[in-house]
Amino acid sequence: FNCLLVRELPFGLVLRLWDTYMAEAHNFESFLVFVCVSLLLRWKEQLRSLDQQELIVFLQHVPTHSWDEAELEVLLSTAFMWQSVFADTISHDDYERRRSPISSLTGSQNGGSYIA
Repeated sequence: FNCLLVRELPFGLVLRLWDTYMAEAHNFESFLVFVCVSLLLRWKEQLRSLDQQELIVFLQHVPTHSWDEAELEVLLSTAFMWQSVFADTISHDDYERRRSPISSLTGSQNGGSYIA
């Protein structure tokens, strides 16, 4: 999904999608992941039936060029839904900080020492 889905959607829908990205600027990275997950889930049965070469070709030419705004709204709603379902999971930064060798040696999450 290169260039934030600019190749995958008609231009008018790209503008609508990017408007949503800007509205979600505080959570952009997370929301983009859920938009891509929603796209994959949209075709999950078809994707499961493809071999590796067919899968690559399909993902290079996702059949969204005939989409209208209603289909994009369903995609965005699905992405928002998945984002809210997983809102309480550990973020990547938190995960990396927690598994840092320094934090495991010192007993803290910020690399400092424990103060009881």
